[in-house]
Amino acid sequence: MAKAALNQMNVTLAKELKVEGSNIVVLSVNPGFVPTRLTNFDGDDDLDTSIAGLVKIIEGADSSKSGKF
Repeated sequence: MAKAALNQMNVTLAKELKVEGSNIVVLSVNPGFVPTRLTNFDGDDDLDTSIAGLVKIIEGADSSKSGKF
């Protein structure tokens, strides 16, 4: 899926859930350039830093951030 399509899907899903009265927060997050098999173990961010950043974003998420990147 293209990044633009993924972003639009995120926005649309967040709006649909809000209309239904759901309190689910929908986020798209970027873990950074982490060394994995996909990047041939090349990367700028270590896994622990990436995870800590993702946890911080998720813990700070509220309905005002739903549908955002």
